[in-house]
Amino acid sequence: MGVARQEDLNSHTELQALLEELEFFVSESSRVKPMEARARFVTDQYRRLFEKGIVVRLNPNLRASLRDAYCEIKAVDEIINVAWNSGRGCNVWAINVNEASARLPVAKSKAKVACGALKAYLSTFES
Repeated sequence: MGVARQEDLNSHTELQALLEELEFFVSESSRVKPMEARARFVTDQYRRLFEKGIVVRLNPNLRASLRDAYCEIKAVDEIINVAWNSGRGCNVWAINVNEASARLPVAKSKAKVACGALKAYLSTFES
């Protein structure tokens, strides 16, 4: 699969934390209603693993899947943030809330794909 070695338990544990972050997004994205309340989506694990060089060592397909998911999650998070920082009810708020509502299912779909790819990769580690 990737270059990360199976005996690298730290990477395995960190990738499991990344999987949990993605699964949390998939779960929460179903409940979020950008018009009703501000929501923030966490991308800390991905950013941390990217900075540590762990993401770079992964299989290119898995790496692309994670990148696509996290780019969309970050975009939705920023759009929601702009909406709520502009003041509820104004045109900027409405435009951004509508955009976030439209992009949320896309982000969820990409996150599900990334979850599946990451689960498959993690299953190659011995327990």
